[in-house]
Amino acid sequence: MGDFASNVNRYYNLEILETGGSASRDPIASWYDQVVRPILALHDSNRRRDRTDRAVELIAVSASTLVSVIAVTETGEAITGLPELVQRSQEANATGPWQRMYVLQLARFVTGVISELGELLQRTRPDIPFLHEFFDCYQLDDAEFRRLKVWPQR
Repeated sequence: MGDFASNVNRYYNLEILETGGSASRDPIASWYDQVVRPILALHDSNRRRDRTDRAVELIAVSASTLVSVIAVTETGEAITGLPELVQRSQEANATGPWQRMYVLQLARFVTGVISELGELLQRTRPDIPFLHEFFDCYQLDDAEFRRLKVWPQR
C-alpha cells in the first residue's frame, strides 16, 4: 500500500504545514508515477502521440511566444511553456478513461462479492435486501467503464 492512505484522519494532509513538511511522498506524484505512467506506456497509441506532436509543433511556432505559463506537473516540476502544457493535457485525456476503468474493475469485483454474499444470506434471512440492486452500476463491462465519465450513473 505504501504511502497511500497512511494518514487517513480528519486532519488528512495537514502535516505538510508542519515545519519540515511531510516525510511521505505527495499522493498525486505517486499516482502519476505508479498509475498514470504505466497506463500511458501500455495504452498510448501512435496516432494520439502523432496528433499531440502536431499540436505541440503548431503551438511552439505560433502562440507560445505570446503566452506565459505558470504551472507545475503532477510530480512538482515546473511547466515552462504552452507546448509542454498541451502535452501533459493530452496525456491526461488519453489516460483518464483507463484510470477510471482500472479503479472501477476493483469496484466491480468487490461489489460482486458483496452481492453474492447477500444472496447467500438471503436464503436464511429474507429481511436482507437484494444487495446487487445497489451495485448494479458497477457490473458493466470495461468499455462502458472507459466511456462513461460520471459514476455512478443516475
